[in-house]
Amino acid sequence: MGSHKKLHVVLIPLPAQGHVIPIIYLARKLALLGVTVTIINVDSIHETLQQSWKSEDNPVSNGHDIRLESISMDLQVPNGFDEKNFDAQAAFCEAIFRMEDPLAELLSRIDRDGPRVACVVSDFYHLSAPHAAKKAGLAGASFWPGNATWAAIEFHVPKLLEMGDVPVKAGDEKLISYIPGMEIRSQDIPVFMHDGEFQKTGEEQSLYRSKRIALDSWFLINSVHDIEPRIFEAMREGFGENFVPVGPLFPLKGEAIDSTGLQEVNLRTPDESCLPWLDERDRGSVLYVSFGSISFMTAKQFEEIALGLEASKVSFLWVIRSNSVLGMDEEFYKGFMSRTGGRGLFVRWAPQLEILQHESTGAFLTHCGWNSMLESLACGVPMLGWPSMFEQNTNAKLVLEGEGVGVAFSRSGGKDGFAPREEVEEKVRAIMEGEQGRRLKARAMEIRELAVKAASPGGSSHTNLKKFVESLAS
Repeated sequence: MGSHKKLHVVLIPLPAQGHVIPIIYLARKLALLGVTVTIINVDSIHETLQQSWKSEDNPVSNGHDIRLESISMDLQVPNGFDEKNFDAQAAFCEAIFRMEDPLAELLSRIDRDGPRVACVVSDFYHLSAPHAAKKAGLAGASFWPGNATWAAIEFHVPKLLEMGDVPVKAGDEKLISYIPGMEIRSQDIPVFMHDGEFQKTGEEQSLYRSKRIALDSWFLINSVHDIEPRIFEAMREGFGENFVPVGPLFPLKGEAIDSTGLQEVNLRTPDESCLPWLDERDRGSVLYVSFGSISFMTAKQFEEIALGLEASKVSFLWVIRSNSVLGMDEEFYKGFMSRTGGRGLFVRWAPQLEILQHESTGAFLTHCGWNSMLESLACGVPMLGWPSMFEQNTNAKLVLEGEGVGVAFSRSGGKDGFAPREEVEEKVRAIMEGEQGRRLKARAMEIRELAVKAASPGGSSHTNLKKFVESLAS
């Protein structure tokens, strides 16, 4: 590892929590291999991270050579792109586009000041970063924050457009089999490629993203080979041997690596009062409920989930962000909290990794964002899926059905999704108390072993990351 000490890698995440956090975990993995890492965030997120950088017990760098740089962006997103910015998606994308020249200048300055930059690794969805790296004369690589299945679909957008399969029409159930390594129904293509949603970002941006494939020397995928082996093998055939899994990146219990002091990272302040509350619960008795940093629901859907939970009699820990329920009925909310206060706990944000690794947690009711699903898989926790936007429907198909570690509600999604209270009660009871739940738990534990093995020295993901570093040193 000593030969890597002078290597310098710059990481550029998309300014959204689900993209920033895995990049930070990637930075720590690279730093453990002796690499100097610089993370460039937009100014508002940079300010949020600096608060933890200044503390003695730094949860981000942990004494390794990880540096922070910032670049200004027109939109202020201190917690990352979230529900406050959701209706400004076009403006958000335009703001990212406008960063190209300032970002190229910043990269040139970082390279001049030293150590010299060996590679710029940027989030695939960062529209200006790979072009800025090219302008600065620096090698580029792509970090894919999701799974390989989603990447394979995105990489084949030109073909999907040519075949008329994107944007996906309502009710279209066509089986698409020309993407190497998979067969997928039209409705399981990411929601943002469906009719109505696709027009918000548009064909032009999708094709623009696909052009970066030729600019990148490596594709580092935030997934595990054994979860989607066919996809990885097919993508390597089509896009080269450097299309590789490097996940899970977050610190894991049982991971055979010196992770002392490595902690969970958040852009929001978690309410850790829930941890002593979990300590008092029986093993596997608590349903953890969280819909991520962006997803939202109607007041009616919230009430149906709440009444289904109440009827199930199951203990639960529910993360409810402010403004995440549209038109919240405060009287209903207060009454629900009063009736379930003995077995339910509500927090605005939570230390999710610690909760999923806690022995009292029995299952996870999730929006099916990839970070949440991968964390749940790597902690051996089965899932109830309520996918609502972006690629969450694709994630649910891959993990809940494909890997057999959970079940999805029959009608899921966004402001119009509707899971009735009877279905919520039935599926919560089944996953927490029934034979189905025991089978799902057993399968989740099998996946956990695969994830821990992949992340440990000698495992596929750890080995791939070492090969990436060695390629920069050669």
